Amino acid sequence: MTLDDVHVAFSPQGLFRRRTAPVRAVRGVSLGVGEAESVGLVGESGCGKSTLGRVAVRLLSPTSGTVSFQGQAIQALPERRMRPLRPGLQMVFQDPYSSLDPSMTVGDSVAEPLRVHERLSGAERRARGREMLHLVGLEERHLDRYPHEFSGGQRQRVALARALILNPQVVVCDEATSAVDVSTQNQILALLRELRHDRGMGFLFISHNLAAVRHVAQRVAVMYLGKVVETGPTARVFAAPAHPYTHMLLTSAPGASRRGAGGATPVGEPPSPVNPPAGCPFQTRCPMVMERCRVEMPAPTPVDGGGEVACHLQTDGPHLAGRPLPETLRAGV
Repeated sequence: MTLDDVHVAFSPQGLFRRRTAPVRAVRGVSLGVGEAESVGLVGESGCGKSTLGRVAVRLLSPTSGTVSFQGQAIQALPERRMRPLRPGLQMVFQDPYSSLDPSMTVGDSVAEPLRVHERLSGAERRARGREMLHLVGLEERHLDRYPHEFSGGQRQRVALARALILNPQVVVCDEATSAVDVSTQNQILALLRELRHDRGMGFLFISHNLAAVRHVAQRVAVMYLGKVVETGPTARVFAAPAHPYTHMLLTSAPGASRRGAGGATPVGEPPSPVNPPAGCPFQTRCPMVMERCRVEMPAPTPVDGGGEVACHLQTDGPHLAGRPLPETLRAGV
């Protein structure tokens, strides 16, 4: 699955149905998830991560740009041509309760994709549903229960089982571990790693939980105000962030010491996606901003250790870019 120069803009209706200025949720993002690859997508709330995830599985069409899957551009495919491709692209949402029909048993919810996409008998669908529940750590006795009878962690397992039942090539996990306890989270992350190794599934793992991303993702993309500002191998990004915003995320993560953060502390609040600033999107908050940052959008530049960063500090300036985090910070993230 590949996203190429994807833009998404919403034009919400204001008071008395007046059109308001468009919200530029995603601005020129290019990102891919390969076979048996897990890619983490991180950033603050409102940066466009979830919107990008929905575009990736064609739950939302981009304003412009290309979404490719199995060698086809799918961003504008009519539904009759998109339907055969949908089993290969699945999504696990943040809120498992709202994504499950409260009037359907768990067995019916998990097996529903089979009813839509495969010609199987009721007994065959139930058997596959039972198999999927076992895979995510639930039991056959759960098949005839309803979502309200489960804990948040159990419901998230059910949602994951439903996404996996069609054996997809790519699964987008949108904050899929945010509503579960630490023990359940670790079990889900272990399952995702197992599925990647054993079944060759690719994952786009969207999360604000940096510790979870570090343990499940091979590669990380950092998003700010609708743009990807840094990409790279997970080990390199966490050990030596090349963008001041990535540095900010890591040093502000729960459990990370603030010692050694130096001049990397951001100021102010993120700008509105309705009116993003000129130049670098992070320039209004960056403590290391230069005049060039205020007028010129930085181009992606290769980083030692792998990946790219869109930051003028990579080519000039005081070179926070690529500087290893102090040991106290790396240990705490």
